[in-house]
Amino acid sequence: MILRIAICDDVQMNITCLTEHIRHYMASYNVQFEIESFTSGEKLLQAQKERPFHILLLDIEMPQINGITIAKYLRDELYDDVFIVFVTSYPEYMQESFEVQPFQFLTKPVTYGTVEKLLSDIIRRYQHSHITKIIVDYYGAEHLIPINDIIYMNTIKSEKRFLEYHLTDTILKGEGTLQDWEIRLENQGFCSPYRGYLINIRHVQIIQAAYILMDNGSHIPVSRRKLTQIQQLYANRIIHVLN
Repeated sequence: MILRIAICDDVQMNITCLTEHIRHYMASYNVQFEIESFTSGEKLLQAQKERPFHILLLDIEMPQINGITIAKYLRDELYDDVFIVFVTSYPEYMQESFEVQPFQFLTKPVTYGTVEKLLSDIIRRYQHSHITKIIVDYYGAEHLIPINDIIYMNTIKSEKRFLEYHLTDTILKGEGTLQDWEIRLENQGFCSPYRGYLINIRHVQIIQAAYILMDNGSHIPVSRRKLTQIQQLYANRIIHVLN
């Protein structure tokens, strides 16, 4: 998922500076953001209603609607997940900003190093809060499932649009494709050992040449070309736990 960033400042030079820092980060870390800029709070709020942003970089000292007023409105409208970052030349505003729960408070002039750390912190926080659970559409009912509870997924040959989600306490059948989940969960310890299967490396018990034993007793086939990759992921997981 591409995160959307809004920059709101009544001075174009400040917008240009922040935009350049963000683009530098994108090139350095091979990540993609959608960046939009606004010189007034009114225009930002209208855009937020039409297509919400994930990250807001707000100047506090703006005419008509300042950054803190914008943030109060968004919190009142229950935009609780948006990362609000205040950018200002006046640190004394920090105390006043606490009630709207800003993620960070940046002091002008903003350096690339500051933006680099900010975006890395936001990405890490976003991934932890949004990828630790997934939504499975189960016959029209959506289930919010912690990814640690997923042992593995497999395709259903007779129903190509559906998967079986093998959880620690049940099995769900829901819409989805393994290709989509493999992309979404590739950095969360999931991998495909064999066509039609996606396993959670956290639930691997034993890796053999022809199969993988999961901790629910399931034997999952493994192809020879995937065996080394699975073994490496498993070893990395053990090292991570021990550390």
